[in-house]
Amino acid sequence: MLDVHHLRKSFAGNTALKDVSFSARPGEIVALVGRNGAGKSTLMRIIAGCLDTDFGTITRPADSMIGYLPEGAPLYNELTPRTLFQFVLGAHGISRADIRKCADHVLQILDLDDVAHQVLGTLSKGYQRRTALGMALAPDPDILILDEPFDGFDPIQKHSAVDLLRALSPDKVILISTHSLSDAQRLANRMIVLENGEVRADATPQILLRDTKETNLDAAFRTLVGSSS
Repeated sequence: MLDVHHLRKSFAGNTALKDVSFSARPGEIVALVGRNGAGKSTLMRIIAGCLDTDFGTITRPADSMIGYLPEGAPLYNELTPRTLFQFVLGAHGISRADIRKCADHVLQILDLDDVAHQVLGTLSKGYQRRTALGMALAPDPDILILDEPFDGFDPIQKHSAVDLLRALSPDKVILISTHSLSDAQRLANRMIVLENGEVRADATPQILLRDTKETNLDAAFRTLVGSSS
């Protein structure tokens, strides 16, 4: 369970979030969608604990673990995917006896076995981004916060990642941000539309279409946020 209550955040007098509230439960995949600067990344950073809020609260079970993939997540380019996962698992307090098994599992589900022992700095952007996703997945968190998780993925990699997140979702809260409305529609149970730091809509894709009286999500999105640049 994740409850976000009346979050507000400003930077140098510029408001990034205005009274944002929503809840999400295990089994839900919630997509944050909005134009550049709408507040998506700021909201995710606050929920992940990387940024303080000016006002408002976030509540979740005391023993819950968060896995966070920021946009453009930095990597240790001198490490391999395997050694990076082992480092992350050790930092989370996973026992030595389980680290290898957990690292093997993440390498397998992200189809990284073939590059497990290659230095990250030599890998393509797609492999690097999958490794970054693996860092968030490795400790098996209860809440996954994924900022543009499919950046750099080719269509086959994206399809596999969508299937993976769906398979993981029954016992997790998954919050993603994406600029792709088609990705959001394919993956998410709900879409939260942000514009100028405010929630313009929070509903299933089907209800968004019904309420806006549009026939596709692109048109529904433009109706909700306005079509001006």
